[in-house]
Amino acid sequence: MNKIIQKIDLIEQNDTSTFETKIMQLVIDEKISLDLAKQIIEDFKEEKHE
Repeated sequence: MNKIIQKIDLIEQNDTSTFETKIMQLVIDEKISLDLAKQIIEDFKEEKHE
């Protein structure tokens, strides 16, 4: 049930990119750790601003 709620919350977030949404979906599905997801998203944002 918690995973369903997390997925709904993730879909409802309007300020995240598709890439970030996909990364967070991997966290919810326990494919990657939250720490790794945060690092990937941080690196993505830094590269996007270059």
